[in-house]
Amino acid sequence: MPNTTKFNGKFIQITGLDADWDWAVECTDLKEAVNVGGLKVSSIRFDPSAQNDVMVIKELNASGAVLFYRNAADVYSNDPIRYNGGRMRPFLVIDDCTLTTAANARVIIELE
Repeated sequence: MPNTTKFNGKFIQITGLDADWDWAVECTDLKEAVNVGGLKVSSIRFDPSAQNDVMVIKELNASGAVLFYRNAADVYSNDPIRYNGGRMRPFLVIDDCTLTTAANARVIIELE
């Protein structure tokens, strides 16, 4: 199942996590974000598929600084990390992630 990106108001939901995810490619419908160079992020949440799943999101590309890192103690370890409206260019690096069942994991980015 390939990555699927859904927009719902101020939320971006990414599922089917089997490839890198680049905001500049997936969020072209969000013209304001693209024009000003990033998403204004309120929080990022990772819903793991199993215990010990790892999610890594970096800034801009696969070699960028780590913006989000979560190693799930269990499937309920999904409290969001708050960013208070900071501008980001998130890039989900699938090779840096560990997902037991990629189809059952998801990332939710909440925008300001």
